[in-house]
Amino acid sequence: GEFGNHGLVTSTGSIDISITERDKTLTLAQGRIAILAGDGDIDIVADDVDFASGNDKVQAVGEFRLRSQSSDYNYRLGSAAQSSSGFDYTANIPDGDLSFGMRDLSALRDGFSRIRIGHTDENHKVVMRIGDIEDKSVFDYSFHAKLTDDASLVADTVYVVGDVQSSQDLDITARLLRVERQNIHDAVGSPDAGISAQTLDLVIEEQVLQQGWLKAVDRVDVQVTNTSIGADVDNFVTIAGQPNSLTMDMGSLITTSAAGGTITINASQSLRLSGLVKTLERESRIVVIAGTHLNM
Repeated sequence: GEFGNHGLVTSTGSIDISITERDKTLTLAQGRIAILAGDGDIDIVADDVDFASGNDKVQAVGEFRLRSQSSDYNYRLGSAAQSSSGFDYTANIPDGDLSFGMRDLSALRDGFSRIRIGHTDENHKVVMRIGDIEDKSVFDYSFHAKLTDDASLVADTVYVVGDVQSSQDLDITARLLRVERQNIHDAVGSPDAGISAQTLDLVIEEQVLQQGWLKAVDRVDVQVTNTSIGADVDNFVTIAGQPNSLTMDMGSLITTSAAGGTITINASQSLRLSGLVKTLERESRIVVIAGTHLNM
């Protein structure tokens, strides 16, 4: 479906857009998708989205919620949804991914109560790859993609493959989380992947493998709730054949920057912390809880 000219604007209420046909794209070619007053939500269900009409063209005070129509679709966010030169991957050729790139993120006007992207499905392990989400110029493109509203991301398996930035609260819910060291568009360059936010909450069921950074101003909270003991689990790493909830590789970092900051790592099984866990200001606190072994 395509919105041109004025787009879709309502003075109050909510906006609910659903494209029921598989492999179809919602395109905002011109105009806005906006709720001008009240606290209504914008809900979009489509297998791909292309907000091409410019920055700040999607507006509401309530929540912005986005998920694919097809339950077996995966997600690419930020620069993971575009080429190294900034060209958006969204096209008429279906590829099994909902691509929500930096241009699409730039279209979200500041002021949503929360941004929610993703879904899980009992029959498909939904994968979400998150690249750069930041204010950045890439060749001929100038993006304002940094998250300025609270945001929640959900999938089965999440890969952080770029510089993810938020000025507000960010939470990720998944079964597996891997924070890479290298950027998806610079595999041999300097380390350039991780998450920065005001507060960062990670609720992970199975395992976290951290090679990049997790930074917050006030709080980093990492919960690994139910690491499996069985041998048939598709985890990223095992430690001497034992179940492992979180591994921090050498060079990785978890930190807070404000006075009174807190870092909490709570794992159901073992922890291997080869990186740096550090608070930068006074009256801060670090709490580390391992269900079994703690290796530092």
